[in-house]
Amino acid sequence: MIVIKGFMVVIALIGVPIILGNLITAHMEDEYRGHFLADWVFGIALMFCELQIMAVPMIIADYPFHTLFYVYVSVIALEVIFALSRYSQIILDRIKEFPLRIRKTDVLGILVVLSILMQGFMLFYFEHTDDDDARFVPSAVAAVEKDMMFEENPVTGELLYGGLSEVYKDMISPWIMFWAIVSKMSAVHPAILMHSIVPLIFIPLAYAVYWLIAGYFFGKDSEKKLIFLGLVSAIHIFSGYSVYNSGAFLLFRIWQGKAMFTSIFAPLLILLALRLFQDDRKTGAADYVTIAVTCCGACMTSGFGIILSAMFFALISVIYAILKRDVKGLVLLWISMIPCLVYGFLYAFGSKLFIS
Repeated sequence: MIVIKGFMVVIALIGVPIILGNLITAHMEDEYRGHFLADWVFGIALMFCELQIMAVPMIIADYPFHTLFYVYVSVIALEVIFALSRYSQIILDRIKEFPLRIRKTDVLGILVVLSILMQGFMLFYFEHTDDDDARFVPSAVAAVEKDMMFEENPVTGELLYGGLSEVYKDMISPWIMFWAIVSKMSAVHPAILMHSIVPLIFIPLAYAVYWLIAGYFFGKDSEKKLIFLGLVSAIHIFSGYSVYNSGAFLLFRIWQGKAMFTSIFAPLLILLALRLFQDDRKTGAADYVTIAVTCCGACMTSGFGIILSAMFFALISVIYAILKRDVKGLVLLWISMIPCLVYGFLYAFGSKLFIS
């Protein structure tokens, strides 16, 4: 039974995102097409984006958790079927190449991979941190066991008839519901899922983003990319001097929304911004759609993600328009930021409009 539950979590957090990622990477027409790590990263961004779009109105309208669960799972299942029917050959080709890539891995690659896996294992087996979990884990447990979404005080268990500011922030950035959905689907308790299993998967996911960034700077030079990844890994390992840096968020509480933004979405947004300024490629519709999806996914992680995503691409859009002399691109980038603006408005004023 434990093996089956673990398999279901792996399918939900690795298999499904890799398949869904093809819906984005297949239109990039560059090195990301059919790239497993790129598929995984952008697949997670797409899953977060779609849950954000579905969850926020349902939560505000007081729908039960099971409604969100079945609607979201049904949409994801349909998209998986569509992606498999459309991009099955790309996926099969990459699967066939995978054993060859494993055999070509040198000592440096093995050491870097082991250092990353070790970080996940340390959090899984040795480290246990409960920062802010008095609010987060109970909200996920309430969704799974009581079929309610942010309707009770997560600390006292009292029903919220008049609203609570801390809980409202989670309503607009409902990343907790993502873990609740994975928990319900896999029958793994939310606390076990978030503290023990998620680090084993999402810490490597964060390094997958850094691998893509390394690819931007070093192209196909695997040795330089591995050195870059090794240095990032070393910086994170020795970042325990503060609880506020990105390494501490990654290695102490990656299951939390702000940690996912800091460790996964912020580097991914930087990568997407860098791609806009490449001289050897033309910015296309796929770039703007990918930015919109990633910004929307970042909105699900925290209010921090909403605000910083909007501020970052507002600045990038102006720089892009000046350097590229592209007013159309400026407008399209602003359109890509619409999710941030919508959820930013709800974050700032929604409690007065929707909660008495």
